[in-house]
Amino acid sequence: MAATCLHMLIDRGLVDLDAPVARYWPEFAANGKDKLLVRWVLDHRSGLPFLTDDLWPGAMYDWEAMTGALAAQAPIWPPGTQPAYHIRTFGFLVGEIIHRVTGQTLRQILS
Repeated sequence: MAATCLHMLIDRGLVDLDAPVARYWPEFAANGKDKLLVRWVLDHRSGLPFLTDDLWPGAMYDWEAMTGALAAQAPIWPPGTQPAYHIRTFGFLVGEIIHRVTGQTLRQILS
């Protein structure tokens, strides 16, 4: 659902698939992610399939903690070079782009 919502924003011209994520989410540019493209988030090539920092138990339910940690983290490998299913981070990455562009959470958009 998150990917579909982001694709709708792309279709409406609100998000550029080939733009850096940092265009929409400036804090995301930290630690070498300034050129990481939106398309690499959508196709699981962002190099951020998991967090390298340990967070507290239950942090997965804290949107700001997760998106803040992802914004601060360096990619595990060079973005765009290698796919790996981002099962723990995909919703946060896509959802935060959506939030930054629309001002709404994914939950609000889907309601």
